[in-house]
Amino acid sequence: MIRHTLLPLAAMLALPAHAQTADVLTFPASFFAEAQPASAYDMVLRVPGFAFDAGDSDVRGLAGSGGNVLIDGRRPAAKGDTLDAILKRIPAASVERIELIRGGANGVDMQGAALLANVVRKQETAVRGQAEASFGVYGDGRTAPAIRASASRRHGDSQSEAAFTLYRSIDDEKGRGPRVRTNADGSLRERAIYDERDGFRGGEISAGHEQMLAGGRLQLTGSLKRARERADTNLQFLAPTPGLEQVLELETKDNAELGLGWSRPLGTRWALELTGLQRFSRDDASERSDDGSQVQAVSADSRGGESIMRALLRWRHSYALSIEGGAEAAYNYLDSHSALAINDVAIPLPAANVRVAERRAEGFATAQWRPSPALSVEASLRVEASRLVQTGDSSLTKSFVFPKPRLALSWSSGPRTQWRFGLERDASQLDFGDFVSSTSLTSSTITAGNQDLEPQRVWTASLAWERRFWGEGALVLTARREWISHTIDRVGVFGPGFAFDAPGNIGSGAKSKIEASLSLPLGRLGIAGGLLKLDAGYRWTSVIDPTTGMRRPISNERPVDGEIHFTQDRPALGFRWGMDLLLAKTKTEYRFNEIRRNQVDPRLSLFAEYRPAAHWTVRAFAENVTGRAVRRDRFIYAGTRATQPLRYSEVRTLATRPLFGLLVRRDFGGK
Repeated sequence: MIRHTLLPLAAMLALPAHAQTADVLTFPASFFAEAQPASAYDMVLRVPGFAFDAGDSDVRGLAGSGGNVLIDGRRPAAKGDTLDAILKRIPAASVERIELIRGGANGVDMQGAALLANVVRKQETAVRGQAEASFGVYGDGRTAPAIRASASRRHGDSQSEAAFTLYRSIDDEKGRGPRVRTNADGSLRERAIYDERDGFRGGEISAGHEQMLAGGRLQLTGSLKRARERADTNLQFLAPTPGLEQVLELETKDNAELGLGWSRPLGTRWALELTGLQRFSRDDASERSDDGSQVQAVSADSRGGESIMRALLRWRHSYALSIEGGAEAAYNYLDSHSALAINDVAIPLPAANVRVAERRAEGFATAQWRPSPALSVEASLRVEASRLVQTGDSSLTKSFVFPKPRLALSWSSGPRTQWRFGLERDASQLDFGDFVSSTSLTSSTITAGNQDLEPQRVWTASLAWERRFWGEGALVLTARREWISHTIDRVGVFGPGFAFDAPGNIGSGAKSKIEASLSLPLGRLGIAGGLLKLDAGYRWTSVIDPTTGMRRPISNERPVDGEIHFTQDRPALGFRWGMDLLLAKTKTEYRFNEIRRNQVDPRLSLFAEYRPAAHWTVRAFAENVTGRAVRRDRFIYAGTRATQPLRYSEVRTLATRPLFGLLVRRDFGGK
């Protein structure tokens, strides 16, 4: 059953206790019971008309990084501990309901999202947890074991939780297949067999605690992560001259994070939220290539950190009007070093040793007004000021100030229909890695760092139409248009005796996208317990190529993306099964001397799940069942594409293999 309802913690969120709005829908735990969810994450994925967004932990600062799910009305005080991982630690038995906030609700900071899901946990005293083990076998015999355990304890107003994971996984977009290079006149330049195996192993530990303190709610989080990647590539040359080249790539990433949040009501109209976060990261990578006559070695290491403080003060004048404002301050740094050697002789690289540091401050204010029960208006203004200092092989200091206004309108034209309009201006954050050179031996390319980069500025207008039907069904159609200045794409970097590709600003661009999100219950179509979910989008982009002066798509923008999920729940039998289909992906990159296109065929996965007893779940799964093909086309020119002819083209087609596995999970604790 779905109900229109109010949000929890009314005082904290400044929503009056009597409010019943069309912008907040409630899905009680019983709504998800047939699907036999294991965690809050499984439940969120089942919310009709909602597409889960985990956020982006690489975004500096907290605004825009936290995804589109709240827990008990608050965003977690975490970034590296991802939102999906946090939700997976919350047992489904601990969830009382999930609230869907559509188009803004009084006193809720939407942070630009059209929809938010709010996971409301039960207040009862209980200890709950899960332990699971899985084992997968890849088509070539490699294995992917994993173990995971989590536990949570609630007593009175305090809540504690902890989790750990150990895993080994396989990149199923890597495989074996022919690589053929053809000269511009059509003659064979080179034929080889390309065989790449890429795998990961790592571990994670995370913990969190909440309790009442000084009249407010204290939230503490912490996490430690380590991930190691190893890629082995063998290139067996068949023509014109037989030979063998072997490439070994190794990378280790470490991340540590501590987070703190505190929120409390200040009387009946005011509320205060404070958040602090400290992160550290380390990344060590190496690559070595040996073809029998030449040895190339690349090394790259970096150390980084982030410190954030954020404060928000909210005032509710009435149910129809609330205002909030605040500020965020952050300090980020990255020390990067890269090197290239051929037969133990060092090769100079541009911007190989760089330190980038940024001090950033942002002030923000938001007003929410509801002139009628069917109409809500949200207007906000953020002003970001930053100072970026680069030292090392190149020195530079830049300062930026960006006003970022936003307007969001939500209108419920009927009990089952809602329209949402948004208009906002935003500025991207510069990727610190773009200031540093990098080298890939498998593709024989060097990418230069670019100290002249500036943030990309974007005006975005969007219109969404939502229709709910059949009780559990929902259809959301969205159209979006972006007007871009200082578009970040690819440029050439030229100097005495060298020419390299690099990220750079190439002028004005445009991007349009249409999206459809469908939740279709299939019971009325004769499939009892069946549910079909579809999320798909089509985009088209445009920008002027800095090399040719001709109009083309923006690099690395996929024209089509989407996924389709089908599940059928048979709770009376303790059984459910389903399939997941990821649509084909294509993206093209335009370098000054090369055009590179990557295509990945659709990916089909199947699962079947059985509960032999109340606390036990057994799940069999098959991923990448069809062994999708992964193709890369390269068109390499003798110089710039504008003035020089095609030198040769390359086609590499890899056949991948499926992964078959079994997972066993044991739940414990109160129901």
